[in-house]
Amino acid sequence: MTDESEREGKAVSEDKDKPHQKKGDDIGKALRSAYDRTLKEDVPSELLDLLGKLK
Repeated sequence: MTDESEREGKAVSEDKDKPHQKKGDDIGKALRSAYDRTLKEDVPSELLDLLGKLK
């Protein structure tokens, strides 16, 4: 009987966590999208000039 009540408690707990997990997933997707867009940007010529002066 204890096992069944523990399982029921976990199921209720998991249901409560789902909205938070959804928000976390949405934030993760947004961060990955922003990172991917940043990687696709060109390096500004001024920065390339400065890097060239380091050699």
